[in-house]
Amino acid sequence: MFKPDGPKPEQYSLGHVSKGKRGKFRVLVVEDETEAADTLAYYLEEEGYQVTTAYNGVQGLEKFHACGADIVITDIRMPKMDGVELIASLRQQRPHLPIIAVTGHMGATENLGPIAGDFRVEVLKKPISLSELLQKMAVICV
Repeated sequence: MFKPDGPKPEQYSLGHVSKGKRGKFRVLVVEDETEAADTLAYYLEEEGYQVTTAYNGVQGLEKFHACGADIVITDIRMPKMDGVELIASLRQQRPHLPIIAVTGHMGATENLGPIAGDFRVEVLKKPISLSELLQKMAVICV
């Protein structure tokens, strides 16, 4: 899911959120591939973010209600509730919540439905570059 190429992650920050203050910045990672979810969570925690991990959309929604989040990073294709359904549910509660959706099936095989035209959702194709993810987080969270 991830590739460590591109600029060094420390070159990016979340606009007004310095690395020292990132511990207060809450990220919800929703990914059904547990190893990928845990790897991403570890990486973001090393960058100073407070991370909550969920392994399907239903669990993601439950954890969002329990813990909240300043940004959500979600896979699109997942069991129980896919990323499109999760994003629609999150939009009903927090219309301006920054969201990054990741998918391995970009193009004609991926039905992004209502999120296709949502300018508040960044879509990245797997495998994603961790530095690109941090860059997208910096753009979408300003």
